[in-house]
Amino acid sequence: MEIKEHLIRNYIDQFPSEATDLLNNASTKDITHYLQNLPLALSREILVRLKGDVASRVLQEMDQDLFKNIFPTIDAYTGTII
Repeated sequence: MEIKEHLIRNYIDQFPSEATDLLNNASTKDITHYLQNLPLALSREILVRLKGDVASRVLQEMDQDLFKNIFPTIDAYTGTII
């Protein structure tokens, strides 16, 4: 693992709210690409913390396999919001 990747993952692990604030301002394509390259549990944690409209756009653009793995793990209330 690169030092840069390690630092980014540690930041997300330690400061998930701050990380999602930064991601909310990124393009949908960039967010989707980023989530697809993270471990499933971390992608899910970040996805549910995104703003509802951002999360909805990300889900629409997300790879179908990732969607099938992430969406069933999201609680029903959060799933209806996004």
